Amino acid sequence: MLHILVVDQGGALLDQLTALAGDAALYRFESVTVEEAYASLQQRRGDLLLVDDQAGECTGIALLHRCATELAMVVPLIYCTNSIDKEMIDAAFAAGATDVLRLKGMSADLFGRSLCYALEQVRQRLKTNSMLRTIIDLVPGMIYVKDRDGRFLLANQATAEFYGTSVSQIIGTNQAYWHRDVDEFALFQEQDRKVIDHHEHIEGMIDQLTTPDGVCHILETSKIPLSFFDGNVPAVLGISRDITENRRLQKAQTMVMAALDAAADAVVITALDGTIEYVNLAFERMTGYSAAEAIGQTPRILKSGHQDTAFYREMWKILLAGETFRAVITNRRKDGLLFEAEETITPVYDEHNHMVAFVAVERDVTEKKKAEQALRSSEERFSLAAEGSNDGLWDWDIVNDQVYVSPRVYAMVGRDETSGAIRTAADFFDLLAAADGQSGLLKRINRHLNGLTEYFSHECKISSEDGKKNRWLQARGIARRDEAGHAIRMAGSLTDITVFKQSEKELVEQSLRDPLTGLANRKMFMNHLTSAIHASDVHGDYQAAVLYIGINRMKELRTSMGDTLGDRLISKVARRIRDCTRPSDVFAYVHSGEFAMLLPKVQSQHAAEIMATRIDKAMGRPFRESAQQIKVSTSIGITMIDHSSSRVPEYVLRDAALAQSEARKRSQQYSLFDQRMHDAALQRIQLESELDDAIAGHQFQLYLQPIMDLQHEVIAGFEALIRWMHHDRGMISPAEFIPVAEETGQIIEIGKWVLRQAFQQLCKWHGMGGVRSDLYISINLSPLQLADEATLQLIYQLLEQAPFPPSHLRIEITESAILEDAEYTRSLLGKLHECGSRLYLDDFGTGYSSLSYLHSFPFDVLKVDQSFTFKIDSDPATRKITESIIQLGTHLGMKVVAEGVETEAHRNVLIGMGCHYGQGYLFSKPLPPEQAETFIDTSCLHVAGQGYAEKP
Repeated sequence: MLHILVVDQGGALLDQLTALAGDAALYRFESVTVEEAYASLQQRRGDLLLVDDQAGECTGIALLHRCATELAMVVPLIYCTNSIDKEMIDAAFAAGATDVLRLKGMSADLFGRSLCYALEQVRQRLKTNSMLRTIIDLVPGMIYVKDRDGRFLLANQATAEFYGTSVSQIIGTNQAYWHRDVDEFALFQEQDRKVIDHHEHIEGMIDQLTTPDGVCHILETSKIPLSFFDGNVPAVLGISRDITENRRLQKAQTMVMAALDAAADAVVITALDGTIEYVNLAFERMTGYSAAEAIGQTPRILKSGHQDTAFYREMWKILLAGETFRAVITNRRKDGLLFEAEETITPVYDEHNHMVAFVAVERDVTEKKKAEQALRSSEERFSLAAEGSNDGLWDWDIVNDQVYVSPRVYAMVGRDETSGAIRTAADFFDLLAAADGQSGLLKRINRHLNGLTEYFSHECKISSEDGKKNRWLQARGIARRDEAGHAIRMAGSLTDITVFKQSEKELVEQSLRDPLTGLANRKMFMNHLTSAIHASDVHGDYQAAVLYIGINRMKELRTSMGDTLGDRLISKVARRIRDCTRPSDVFAYVHSGEFAMLLPKVQSQHAAEIMATRIDKAMGRPFRESAQQIKVSTSIGITMIDHSSSRVPEYVLRDAALAQSEARKRSQQYSLFDQRMHDAALQRIQLESELDDAIAGHQFQLYLQPIMDLQHEVIAGFEALIRWMHHDRGMISPAEFIPVAEETGQIIEIGKWVLRQAFQQLCKWHGMGGVRSDLYISINLSPLQLADEATLQLIYQLLEQAPFPPSHLRIEITESAILEDAEYTRSLLGKLHECGSRLYLDDFGTGYSSLSYLHSFPFDVLKVDQSFTFKIDSDPATRKITESIIQLGTHLGMKVVAEGVETEAHRNVLIGMGCHYGQGYLFSKPLPPEQAETFIDTSCLHVAGQGYAEKP
């Protein structure tokens, strides 16, 4: 039975349908309103929707259009009418109707077939859509559709995988969400709008894109404008291909070709028919033929006639069988001279394992052959050299099949001369061939005996009788021949190469180990992390945990200890944390002062929390370094791996690092990752981008907070502060954006802006004369600004050009600025002081070595941090500390300014302690310049006749 929704605007449609259906039990009609119809289709309730034409475009066609555009329709939409109105019918189809039925005179049979036809049309459309969806998801490249604002309207699976997410999560989001680089996104959006606005096609454009994980990709992109129902171009179709690997391969190919040209041996690449396609510089030097002369020829240009047809026939037989050919060949140079070449020819295969070329490496061994001939001519000297060798020697009488081996050979292969005597070739060569299950040994011997190679060489692994110890041996041999060229004797040696093999293995292991701590490095850890993610794919109940462990205050520790002791401390921390792990855990050193740990096969998140607590407890004991006890703490981030976590290893480690950063900010032992941390990181990236816009768009405002003479309640000057008036968010607090600007270096340009604004304000006051010409403005400088030469030159320039006394432009720095580089800062402050600027030590009492700076730096004013001022009327201990600071500054000839003065009690206590100046909400909050002018005028009226305070 078909469930048919009927929107009966005129009141007669339902009666007509009931009459057409008759007594048939095939249909169930339900009369619904427009909104009820829309809601029912949203819930996928109903098999068909029938709408009458009584209300015309105002309701019926409008409903069709709404359902067709806003819902992914999976049921037929049928427009019912009793008259033939071509314009109305065209409008119905344009609005999205599946069919239009003229009910007047229609039979029940025709009505039923019309419904079946409409249902079949929808099924075919859904089938086609499904096929199209499957096709675009199978396309290896990225296919996507974006609107003019950069919002994704469609994306295939390759696009979602590129951004490390799913198709459902990327649809509807703005491309800016997936970009770390704002300039990149702006460029892409400019391209998209160009395509949409001007109907342009872009083919094969090369772009650089940085994904949220920080990886830079090179894309080849084509963009096409898309037109929908109204003929406009509201969207752009993009087709992108990631060519990062291709570019890397091109670069690698260039490097390989350069390496080949730098090689000492000649290298020749030929096609399967022997046509030369490439020669390196060594080939040109060895043969006298230039690359232009050799390419397109065959190696026959070097043929000397010393090798017969049978030799070359055997060579081709070996090569076409896919094996490597080795031999010493007599070749002829371009000038006719002969030379001996040790030649190795190897087949080359493509990705489908089809043989496509041959690579020949040739070495001129003419002089080597002469030396060997001289050595063989003196058997006595050869015998003496062999006896002095540490190698095992063997001699095979081929004619009589008798083998002699030296005692050293028995020791190498673990045989007893009596019970395991080696007498024949079978005894000897079968032992070596069976040692590592390779048959290559016998093949190499036979090739040498047949004259195809100059000598034979083979590596094999010999195990001790108990199987606990392995030894690698290299067997070499050379045959002696009769006048007919038949091999009659063969002699050689066995060399123990175990040490070299172990060295190779150690080199591989070292590439996956951190040299400082001996732990796994980031590369090895990511390999284990990939395996854990794969395990969670295979086993639905698999869980693992990742811990990101950071040493707190590592930068300060390195600054105070030096790099050598800092590295030693990191090694000790690594050993202590490693003692907390299980044998199955993977522990790695992934960054400066930061570790990562993988706990495989954990039952729950609780296991990771136990490990974090265990590590924190282990760090509770201080480390002893250079007769000092150093307290080290860690902050730990935890994220879980299961079937629902990210499939990208870099994202999993990133999530753990974000949780670690959160734990450090909150001074917690550990923190568990949640999506809000990632969102906050994205917001921080967005803030960085918007700061650039704020700098360029002049969105900052200068605010001034008065500094008052406590005794006389008159203005001494102002401190310059900054506010950000965001175009969407309104006023943003400096506490939110200044730390970001410090980390990104944007504080440099922001600080220059503040300097220029303060300078202009002082120039304005000086020009006005009167009391305003006596006012000063103090400006805060961060460590980055002190280290920036351009900022310092700007200060010197402003002080030199100032129409007012240089002491009116004052500099405030914190103790942390001195901690960065005390000697540099002392020299810099001395220069500023010589230029006439007054210097303030801000936030005194909150740093690391406060007292040591007062007598060695040229500070004029000491500022007491507001954290002391807040408590001086309620906490006796804080009151004593504050009084000591004020007395210390006064005894050293400095003026003292107290920050955070908010109540009359604060002011009275500070006056009693002898504090000179105060700043805080008791007097005024920070003010824009125009309100600061009003404050000055009001203060003048309030203290008329008293004048302005003496300047600190």
